[in-house]
Amino acid sequence: MSKELYYRHSNRFTPFAPAAMILAGAAVGAVGGAVYGVAVLWCPFIYVNALLTFGLGAAVGYTVFKVARATHTRHPLLVLLAGAAAGLVAEYAAFVGWVYALSEWEVLVLSPATMAQVLPAIAEEGVWGLFGDEPVKGAFLYGVWLIEAAIIIGMAAGLGYRQIKRTPYCETAGAWLDERAILPPFEPVADPAAVRAQLESGDFSVIGQARHIDEGADKFSQMELVSSPDEEGLHLFTWRTVEIVTNRKGEAQAVSTPIVENMVIDAESLKLIHELGTAAPTPPADA
Repeated sequence: MSKELYYRHSNRFTPFAPAAMILAGAAVGAVGGAVYGVAVLWCPFIYVNALLTFGLGAAVGYTVFKVARATHTRHPLLVLLAGAAAGLVAEYAAFVGWVYALSEWEVLVLSPATMAQVLPAIAEEGVWGLFGDEPVKGAFLYGVWLIEAAIIIGMAAGLGYRQIKRTPYCETAGAWLDERAILPPFEPVADPAAVRAQLESGDFSVIGQARHIDEGADKFSQMELVSSPDEEGLHLFTWRTVEIVTNRKGEAQAVSTPIVENMVIDAESLKLIHELGTAAPTPPADA
């Protein structure tokens, strides 16, 4: 077993990674935000505008994420901050485009100090056409702007953060580990705490005692392996219980609870778990 029982990011990053993430995300945010600002002013459909808002935040967040991957940034919080900075640029660019279109292409506000004067004037006068025939102004308009900013900046910051946080990185191989091997489903685990304690002690014999069940069961347990291409690199094991439940909309939804998640194991243990898992006994058909 490795010294670290469970995987966590090393929080390492290259010196130029923060600037690269912010600049790339800000470039997409500046162009996309300006176009978005014009589009939402002209578009009369609230739901379309909402999709555009989420789309702008997602575009910025995805850009930051791709740069984080390319620069081998293993620091989720840094990705979060870079996404937030780029999202802020996108939001400001959206105001620039929106004010420019609202003024019928006469007022191009690039200075934040000037924008701080223009927006209160607009809020006091009100804007027609946002939600029908009545002008939107004052506190309500500020609320709309606040919600928009929260969506754009939140999406830009959160998307890359979540993706980087959930993807392991092998320091030995210098690579992200995206592929996950999922073993056939097993019977539910009766005592997850006892199984966790046994696995954490390095005893994997409990895996060989688990029985496979048929696909389509409403409740089962699931094993997952993540393996580095380097034998001496990072190898992870996850075992979770899964239950298929029906939500309020009447849709089937999988609810999973980890027994162990991203447990760090060595190459020998990886091979053992795979052998035990694939060779696990299957209960008889009439069981």
